[in-house]
Parts: sequence; C-alpha cells; structure tokens
Amino acid sequence: EVIAPLSQLAEVSQSVRAERAFHRRLPPSGIAEIDQFGRDFNALLAEIEGWHQGLTSENAELARRATHDPLTGLGNRVLFEQTLAQAATVSVRSGTSFAVVYLDADNFKQINDLHGHDGGDAALAAMAERLHSAIRQGDQAFRLGGDEFAVVVPALTSPEQVEGVKVRIEQAMQRPFLLPSGEFAIAQLSAGIAVFPDDGKSPEALLRRADKEMYREKKRRRAASKGESNA
Repeated sequence: EVIAPLSQLAEVSQSVRAERAFHRRLPPSGIAEIDQFGRDFNALLAEIEGWHQGLTSENAELARRATHDPLTGLGNRVLFEQTLAQAATVSVRSGTSFAVVYLDADNFKQINDLHGHDGGDAALAAMAERLHSAIRQGDQAFRLGGDEFAVVVPALTSPEQVEGVKVRIEQAMQRPFLLPSGEFAIAQLSAGIAVFPDDGKSPEALLRRADKEMYREKKRRRAASKGESNA
C-alpha cells in the first residue's frame, strides 16, 4: 500500500522532468499521510505548470517581436532574409522556382508631409493590410523598413503566377484609405519582380535584381505621370 503510491510519485516525477509533462498529477492512494503529501505535490506541479505556460508564452511573444514589424504585423527584414534563404535552399533541392516581389510606395513622403506621422503610420498599416489580403495563401509579405515591402512567392509553376500577384497588389492599392484626420489618401506601390534562379542564384543577387526592376517601374510611372500632367 505504501510502495505503490511511491512508485507512482517516482513515475510522475520522471515524466515531468524528462517529458515536461506538467499536467500530470498523483492520484489518491487512500492513505491519509500519503494523500496529504500528494495534494502538496500536485499543488506544486500546478504552480510549475502555470509558470512554464507563462514562460512559454513570453518566449513566443519575444520571438514574434524579433521577427515581425510592430506597426503592420508583417514579417520584418530579419524574417524576410531567413525566408529568402530557406526558399533558395528548398528550390535548389527540389528543382523548383520562387519569386521575390520588391515594393516601394510612390508618394509616401507626400502623405507623411501633409498628414504627419500619424497619417503616415496609418497609411503604412493600410498598405500592409491590403498587401496581405492581395497575396495568395502560401505567399508571405514583409515590411522591410520605411515604405518598403516585399513578397515571397514560393513554388512557381509559371511566370503568370507572380504577375497575377503583382496585378492584385496594384488593384488593392487603387482604393483610397481613411486617415486619422478624416481625409482620404491613395498610395501606389511600385513593384519589381525577380525569379530564382533565372534572375539570381543567391538571395542577395535576387534582391538586387528585384530592387533594380522596382526602380525601373517607379521611373516609368513618374514619366507617365509627367506626361499626363503636360497633356
């Protein structure tokens, strides 16, 4: 009668220590002295379980903050670089392609100047929300800093896939969004596309190509805007 509860105590203790099974508890033994000890032991396990859950939650939140932009909730540059490297590794092993869409707001400075930092932050949050809603399930969106964004489009089977993502992003940005001042604004995103491995065989080369294509698109838009103004 005494050895069996002690064996259960040893088994539960080992499970908690080796497997982090903090939910385990000692069952009643029918012996008053041992049951009193069991209740104290279970109370200690409950405290440890609560402490462990809190620590796990805090660590998860710290990890999320380290890899996500606090304003928009999108992945930050750190997570983007990690994702880019992982996508390149997967593509080399599987023989598949993936694409990077590099994005930059065309008139963000104007919004920031006219409506202040609160308006600029609201614009960035709205752009991020629409960017996230425009991409496909499985694509990943990031804010790299300032008004720069990026999207990783994995497992490409045709160039039309990433072009379709770009078109949906452009369409999503055409609608005006509401600023804290009550005014509306529009911020278009110029996009540059680079496909692995055709446009670059390393994450760095791929990003340089996408950045170059983005500036080419921005220059084209500015020229078109000037042409419309002159007309």
